[in-house]
Amino acid sequence: MEVCDIDQIVGERIPLGAELMAAARNGHLCIRKEGNEGVLLKGDEERFEGLLGRWGDLVYLQKNWVLEGSVVREFGRLLDGDVKRIDLGDAGSLNEGQRRAVEECLGESVVCLTGGPGTGKSYVIGEVVKRWGKDVCVCAPTGKAALLLREKLEVEVGTLHRLLGIRDGKEMLFGGKVLDAGMVIVDECSMIDVGMWSALLRNVKGGTRLVLVGDHDQLPPVEAGTVFGELCGFMKERGRGYVHLDKCMRSDRVEILEKAAAVREGKMIEYGKLERDVEGWKRGGYQVLSCLRKGPFGVEAINELMRDEGEIPIMITRSDRRMELSNGEMGVLLKRDPGRAMGKNDVARFGEREFPAALLPEFELAYCISVHKSQGSEFKKVVLLVPKGSEMFGREILYTGMTRAKDELIVLGEEGVIEECVKKGSERLSGIRRRLCAL
Repeated sequence: MEVCDIDQIVGERIPLGAELMAAARNGHLCIRKEGNEGVLLKGDEERFEGLLGRWGDLVYLQKNWVLEGSVVREFGRLLDGDVKRIDLGDAGSLNEGQRRAVEECLGESVVCLTGGPGTGKSYVIGEVVKRWGKDVCVCAPTGKAALLLREKLEVEVGTLHRLLGIRDGKEMLFGGKVLDAGMVIVDECSMIDVGMWSALLRNVKGGTRLVLVGDHDQLPPVEAGTVFGELCGFMKERGRGYVHLDKCMRSDRVEILEKAAAVREGKMIEYGKLERDVEGWKRGGYQVLSCLRKGPFGVEAINELMRDEGEIPIMITRSDRRMELSNGEMGVLLKRDPGRAMGKNDVARFGEREFPAALLPEFELAYCISVHKSQGSEFKKVVLLVPKGSEMFGREILYTGMTRAKDELIVLGEEGVIEECVKKGSERLSGIRRRLCAL
């Protein structure tokens, strides 16, 4: 019987199992509960015989115990890697924080590199690649993130799914291809869920340097876990292999980033009344972001209101390797034939590439996109819609949406919703840091 099947049975038959299933749907890997339910665990078991497992005051479904344990063991294995420190050479235009980041990446077996937008994380990656040489694998969790990094670095960047050869959940748990490189650099790590973390770490060979890059203050992944934040916390306490970049290198973004920093610290910000100004948004060239998909101010409703003829912004929702179009990639649909169906004269343009619209993989309108799908992107002018229901995502959804804006930001919220958002973070429970400390 598969681990996933066992968890389903637990949720249906055992009261505490139903609570665990509900917690898992909200991204938690375990729950904190005193008692004696479940198989008692020492902490180093790969799996357990039974429906529930208990490690101290933490209770797990079997699947989450297996995945979390895999992350802990493989991360510990890579931490123990014996690597030779490489000299930085000429620091060039690196500031103090960036210089230290490059030194750590060239001198440690595993490094967590964090920082907000505009602090130079991509620049550091570029400097590390330049000093390291050709034997490097650079990857990101989504096609869009890989494309953006490729444009910044002018090096080949692949998605985790493609490089690891992962096509389904079973391969995520047990399979994947070994990454044959002397250094592996992974960007946008905050977007990676526990299943992909397990597959990634398992397939990094011993002696390889691993550089994990991201902003742990952003939204957690859609699926379970906040693994990157846990790993960063552990590495920071360890005192090695952790660098946080905090100096903004973009003077034109200081005001926006200061506002986002206030939200991150739980402070209130000024915002406008939530109302539709469809024509004004179009005329002003704003990218609209919404915290929700459904409802009158959700992605779907706003896209219908803004839909027009002629040039229609779209976003690919399913990658097509043959056409080299990635999930999350944005383009323009040039609608020349009447009606909503794709006609023979309709084409789609992605940068300098053009395709017959009828051949496109699945896509959706992108006048308005969700904050979740905006991760890894930047837009000159942003309108951020925060309707009722957004508060369930905490301050991270505000921070992520706000930091997508480069030049101008307008935040529009329903009364009381932004106040609720900034009060709480979207913390998810796991035992990763505790188990790493116990290694």
